[in-house]
Amino acid sequence: MSQFDDDDDYDNEPQDFNSLRRAKRKDEKRIKELESELSSFRSEKRKSALAGAIEAAGLNPKIAAFVPETIDTGSIAEWIAEYGDVFTPASAAPPVPQPDPDDLIPDGAQQFNEVASAGTPPLGDDGQIRALIEGAKTPEELNRILGIG
Repeated sequence: MSQFDDDDDYDNEPQDFNSLRRAKRKDEKRIKELESELSSFRSEKRKSALAGAIEAAGLNPKIAAFVPETIDTGSIAEWIAEYGDVFTPASAAPPVPQPDPDDLIPDGAQQFNEVASAGTPPLGDDGQIRALIEGAKTPEELNRILGIG
């Protein structure tokens, strides 16, 4: 067996190499920690920039959580133009015009209300009342039968 077959056997090497390997592992661990921290800072900076751009567009900055990672801060305006309407509340939509209440009142409703509130009902059964209404010769006579003024 040659001396190069087993790479993990460092016991026979001088102390200087072992201390270098320990220092290298320590440095690699520190590099991973710093890279993780840098990644975290970049992510926070991106979220902050996106939130600012979204807020400037008049939307809730929490929407930044929904922006895909492929969208950079330079193209956020295009993304908002395309998808921003999804995040606007329904109440922000233009109001549906409501009809004028006077247009909803049918013809003759005012006269009906006056009769119902102030008039006296005619006495008799349906046949007698119908005969009186059909026998009326003038509008005044009909109003008197119906109990209108």
